[in-house]
Amino acid sequence: WGHEDGTGRPGTARPVFVAPCDVPALSPAVVRMIVERAASAVHADAVVARSDRLEPALALWNPSAYPSLDAAFGRGERALHRVLGLLRVEEVPVEPAALRNVNSPADLGGDVVDDPGP
Repeated sequence: WGHEDGTGRPGTARPVFVAPCDVPALSPAVVRMIVERAASAVHADAVVARSDRLEPALALWNPSAYPSLDAAFGRGERALHRVLGLLRVEEVPVEPAALRNVNSPADLGGDVVDDPGP
């Protein structure tokens, strides 16, 4: 899982934002929506994108989720969507097109994804 900050001191863990690398249409606006919701959803262990389903690989995970994640991973669980059932989750609606999975150039279907640059 790798959420430790290296200090070994309790209470020093920080939230972690994760995003899949195979969704080229993911926009800064979607990331901003999740981060902004997390700022107001202080009770949530995770703030997760929802398209036609929950998308735990596009989420902000708060330190309160780490013990449940550690325990689940220790039991051999690797499916994040199953771990979400153990947590307080805030959902952020996202258009499915923004999360279209692309694993090869053929998956683009002729679409060109603009690179907005830095």
